[in-house]
Amino acid sequence: MERRANGTYTTSLLSVLYIVRQQSEASVKPEVFYKYTNPSTAEIILGSGRLRWSSPSIFNDLAEFQRMPRFEPTVSDSHKLFSQALIDIAGGRRTADLARLAPTTWMLLNYIQQSLMDGVSEEALLELLGNFANPQADEKIEQALREHFDSLDIRTARVLCLTATSHNDVMWGTYAENHSGCAFGFSAALPESPFHEAKPVIYTEKRAVAGTGLDFLLYGNTQSL
Repeated sequence: MERRANGTYTTSLLSVLYIVRQQSEASVKPEVFYKYTNPSTAEIILGSGRLRWSSPSIFNDLAEFQRMPRFEPTVSDSHKLFSQALIDIAGGRRTADLARLAPTTWMLLNYIQQSLMDGVSEEALLELLGNFANPQADEKIEQALREHFDSLDIRTARVLCLTATSHNDVMWGTYAENHSGCAFGFSAALPESPFHEAKPVIYTEKRAVAGTGLDFLLYGNTQSL
């Protein structure tokens, strides 16, 4: 990261990440970010005035960038809810953002509305729509996400990992050569600080939830999901 003469910063930025210990800490942006390092690397940083941005492809955690997000409830489990939701929307018992409906969902909704006007019962429609359920939907979505992620060529990305605390014994031992290194502190209080763009990282036992399976079926692969 370099600071130009005009005060702006230039860097091969993908993202600045900082680690928090629990969810409640993620809502408060720290005023200081810390980077633990060993003595030799600290000397290089002080001599050059630069930080190295790491490639995710060489992270020491094998799970990094490998777990794709999931839907909760799953898409497969939401097919029955999806059928009932469409019937409720068609019958005016449920609201939906009609402008955001996926093209296939919009076609199904029109079909259901016409069928109800033609006297087809809701029970018959539920039975018919149940035949479209796909028990492998979530596996196919995860595979598609993985293929899309791989197409981005993660080798060209760079990430700067920081933390919000200067007194983490595990980090002192792991990243600061058994407490013989140091922790650099970077202020995020200045208006022009690039660390305003930092995003929190929270480690969980389960994969992140991107949204509900029902929303995916209704609205498709939207940016919000």
